[in-house]
Amino acid sequence: MIEAFSCDSYFYIVTAYASYGDLTSFFEQYPNVRTVEANLREIFRQTALGVAELHSQNIYHRDIKLMNVFVQTTGKDGFKILLGDLGHSCILNPG
Repeated sequence: MIEAFSCDSYFYIVTAYASYGDLTSFFEQYPNVRTVEANLREIFRQTALGVAELHSQNIYHRDIKLMNVFVQTTGKDGFKILLGDLGHSCILNPG
């Protein structure tokens, strides 16, 4: 998240630009990615780290699917996984 703010009765969250779009679009645009086990392992690893980070803050996504996982370019042949669409998420109070 880059920034969050509210205006009138709306709440806005500004996030990083996911240049490859969501995982559905990414797999359609680059079909060979899903056939390389190392790529899939890295996508899963980064997604799990994102979920763990949310959970460490007592946030539960509740709608993880290909269309809510985004892919950002990080340079030559690199990518970063971002979780988005927290509209169904909830915050649990500890205790």
